[in-house]
Amino acid sequence: MEADYGADDRDQAGRIESDLVGPRQPLQSLVDRYRAGSPALAGRLAALAPSFPACRPVTGDGNCFYRGFLFALLEALLEAPLLELHARLVSRVRSLRRALVSHPLSAARDAGRGADQGAELLLSLLSRVWYAPGASGAHQAPQQGRHDHQPAQPPQQASPLFKPELEAALSRRAAFDPIVQFARLAASLELRRNEAAYTPFVAGCGDAYAGLGLAEICERHVERMGQEVEQLQMAALAAALGVTVGVIDVAGSETGVVRHPAGEVEPLFFLVHLPGHYEICYRNPSL
Repeated sequence: MEADYGADDRDQAGRIESDLVGPRQPLQSLVDRYRAGSPALAGRLAALAPSFPACRPVTGDGNCFYRGFLFALLEALLEAPLLELHARLVSRVRSLRRALVSHPLSAARDAGRGADQGAELLLSLLSRVWYAPGASGAHQAPQQGRHDHQPAQPPQQASPLFKPELEAALSRRAAFDPIVQFARLAASLELRRNEAAYTPFVAGCGDAYAGLGLAEICERHVERMGQEVEQLQMAALAAALGVTVGVIDVAGSETGVVRHPAGEVEPLFFLVHLPGHYEICYRNPSL
C-alpha cells in the first residue's frame, strides 16, 4: 500500500482542519469531503460508518501518519486502564531515548536534539496520561492484550490529563514536532537493528525506494520530517513502541484492514488511509 503525499493532498487536508489534530467528528464529514471529487471513495467511506462511526482529522503536512498514531495512542491510554501497556511504553521510550543519544543515527545528527526533546515531552505526557473516570470524555478504547485491562490506578501521583488538555498540548508544533521526530528516529532505529527482517518488504514500497538499501531509505524517507510513509515505517514504529495499529485502506479499489505489526493482536486504535493522507478512525464500541 503506497502512500503518495502529493502537494494537493497536503493542502486539501490542511484547509479542512488548521489544527495539527482536530476534534472528533462523525465519519460523515469524510464522506462529505470526498463526495464531489471521488464518489467511489465516498461510497467506501460511507460503508465504514456502522463499524467506524467517528473520525478525527489530522493536518496533511507529510507527518500525518505519525501524528495520528501518536495522538491515538495517548488517547487510548486515557480511555481505558491499560496499566501494563502504559508501563511498557514508558520503558520503551526511555530505552529508545538512551539508544538514540548513545548512538545517534548518521543522517539525523541535526535532528537528534529535537528527538531527545521529543522523548522528554512524550515521557512528560505519559506521566499524566492514565485512565480516570471522566477524564477521557469518550467511550473506552479496545483492549491491547488480555492482561492489560486492570483496575485503574495512577502510575504516578501526577493528576490525570483531561482530553481537552491533550488536544491543546498537541496542537502546537513546538510540542508535537519534536515528538514526531523522536518517533521517526525510533522507527529508523528499529529498521536498522532488524535489517534482515525488513529488507524483503522494501520491494513493495513506492518507486522512490527503488534501488535504495535500507540505510538509505532510513536517511531519505524515515528520519526526515515531512516524508511520506510506507508500510515499512508503519510496522517499524508499531514494533518499536510495542503496540498494534489497524490501518483501514480505502484509497484503493477495495476496503481492508492491515495490522501493524502483523499478527492476531487486536489493534489498540485505527487510522484510515485516504489518498495521500491518514486520519484517526474510531471503531464502534459496541462491536
